[in-house]
Amino acid sequence: MLVLDEAEELLNKGFKDQIYDVYCYLRPTMQVVLLSATLPYDALEMTTKFMTE
Repeated sequence: MLVLDEAEELLNKGFKDQIYDVYCYLRPTMQVVLLSATLPYDALEMTTKFMTE
């Protein structure tokens, strides 16, 4: 399981590429939890790429 807490803050600080780099190495069945107080466009875009069902 990968948990991204305060995801909007990670994105605001410029870690988008690094998050995707880590995600590329995860097994396809790995559960990803993205926690965010708000849902800016970048966080919403990331959730749609990480969601499988």
